[in-house]
Amino acid sequence: MKLYGEFFDKNLSSREIGQLAEDLACKYLEYCNYQILQRNYHCRFGEIDIVCLKDNSLVFVEVKARRKPFINPEESISKHKLACISKSILTYIDEYDFHDKIINIDVLAISSKEIKHIKNIDVE
Repeated sequence: MKLYGEFFDKNLSSREIGQLAEDLACKYLEYCNYQILQRNYHCRFGEIDIVCLKDNSLVFVEVKARRKPFINPEESISKHKLACISKSILTYIDEYDFHDKIINIDVLAISSKEIKHIKNIDVE
């Protein structure tokens, strides 16, 4: 999916870019037949950017946006961040009773050139 360079206008704050990236990520996921359940889920362990369903899987999506293209966006997620995401996922599953679903963690890496969808990342 190609993007326009204006998306990463230098006058936008990092927070504004993050919000726009999450909006674009939701549109991309819906285009790919994911059902968005929730955005910006917060619990005591942290935040999950997007929670969605695809087939029989509950997918937790971390959105990463950068002004410059990057090679390995998944590397920009620290082990600490992954641990917080994992704990947040367990809290979400308990809170919304999704114990019967397959769980996946995806990364959507968004640059001014492309969206890179990395499915089912390793959390170890």
